[in-house]
Amino acid sequence: MLDQNNMNCADIRKKLQPFLEDLLAEEEYRAFCDHIDTCGKCKAYVRSVGSLSNQLWKMGQLTVPEDLVSTIQYKLVHPEAIGQSPKTKITKKQIIAGIVLIILTIVLVFGISSFKRRRHSLNRNDNPIVRTEVIRTIEPPNESEAKALLEKLETIATKLGVSTKDNTTESETGKENSGD
Repeated sequence: MLDQNNMNCADIRKKLQPFLEDLLAEEEYRAFCDHIDTCGKCKAYVRSVGSLSNQLWKMGQLTVPEDLVSTIQYKLVHPEAIGQSPKTKITKKQIIAGIVLIILTIVLVFGISSFKRRRHSLNRNDNPIVRTEVIRTIEPPNESEAKALLEKLETIATKLGVSTKDNTTESETGKENSGD
């Protein structure tokens, strides 16, 4: 008979397979469970092996080729038979060509991005663009056209919430009116 005090970590490793196969006697089973309840290291080990065992059981029975063992042994003794291709030697010319290609790629990428930034900065001006030649060639609208344009602008300003009288938004005028 085993006493729970006599069960140690080495015993757990020895008894794990019979435990998983439910082959332990009742006293051994209790001693096994008592030990893994108090030993976190053994508990983690039993859980990991048990999980692996369950996963293998779920896979079902596998059939392996009859010559599996002999094939493995042969390939261990003759590693060249595995089908590894011989290593190719890289020449100095290939290394230099690779480095040159990398440098050219870097220069090209940075050159394009620099060109785009420079081009963008030349086109960008913080001052508004005014095309006076267009303004000068167009005749001013007559009075009825001017009123129609003004009404359209007021409609747009109203939709945007901008007051056309004093250049403040309706939300601001609402705040001012509530403060009065």
